[in-house]
Amino acid sequence: MKLSVETLSIDKMKVIVESSKETNFRRPSEQTIARYCHDMKSGKWHLNGETVKFNCDGTLRDGLHRLIAAIRAGIPLTTAVAYEVSDDGGVDQGRRRTLAQWLSSLGYQNCNALSSIISNSILCQKGHWKGNQYRSVTVDDGLSFLRTHESRLLKSVALSIRCKRVIQASICGVIVFHGCARSFELGEYYCDTLNSGKSQHEDDPVVTLREKLLLDRAATHRKLTLTTTKALAVIAWNKLCQGESLSRLTWKSVGPGSSEFPTIQEAGGDV
Repeated sequence: MKLSVETLSIDKMKVIVESSKETNFRRPSEQTIARYCHDMKSGKWHLNGETVKFNCDGTLRDGLHRLIAAIRAGIPLTTAVAYEVSDDGGVDQGRRRTLAQWLSSLGYQNCNALSSIISNSILCQKGHWKGNQYRSVTVDDGLSFLRTHESRLLKSVALSIRCKRVIQASICGVIVFHGCARSFELGEYYCDTLNSGKSQHEDDPVVTLREKLLLDRAATHRKLTLTTTKALAVIAWNKLCQGESLSRLTWKSVGPGSSEFPTIQEAGGDV
C-alpha cells in the first residue's frame, strides 16, 4: 500500500467519481454529502487521518461522499490518499461497523431488516439457516450478496415488514427471497395474509400459520423456538405453493412424528 497527501483538483475528482460508477454499487447518501459540503464551504473541513482509498486495480474503495461533496462545494480536496489497498476485507473500518450500519451509510432504508435478511439468506444458501446456533456473515460477504441480488432483496424487505408484528422480518424475508425467484405474486399474498388474516379459502395455510404464531405470542410462556417458527413458516409457504389447504400446523425435529427441516419451495418449482 502506498500513502501520500495530495490536493485533488475538481477535474480529477470528477474523473474518479465518474469512473467509480462502473465498479461501485454504493448508493451515495445525500444527507452525508450535504453535511460534508456545508463543512467544506464553511471552512470546517480539515486534513485528518481519513484517507481516500483505491484498490489494487485503481478503482475507488472509500471516499466517494467526500469527493462528491468537494465537487459540489467547488473546492479542491486536500486529503490523505491510499493506493493499492488490498481487497481482502482487511481494511480497517474503525469501530467495526455492522452490516446494518454500512447499509445505512450507503443510503438504504429499513437497514436492520435488510441486514438480517441478507445474512440469513446467505446462511440459508449454505444450509445453516435452520439452527439456533449463531453464525456470522462478514460485511464484505453481505455487501457482495446485496450487489448480486439487490432488487430481490429490497422487494423481500418491503414485503416482510408488512407482517413484522406477526413474524420476524428475517424469517419471512428469507422465505420470500428464496421462494420468489421468478415472481413475487405469491410472496405478496403470503405477507399480506399474514398481516391481515383475511382469506377466501378454507383452511388457508397462511392463516393457519398466523393463528398459531399469534397464539404463541399471547401465551405467558412462549413454546415456539426460533427453529420451529422457521420450519412452520416454510411449511405454510410450501403448502401455499402447492395449492393445498392446512388446518393443523406442527413440526418437531426429535421424537415421535419428527421430520427433517423443510426446504423452501420456489413458487412454480422446487429450489
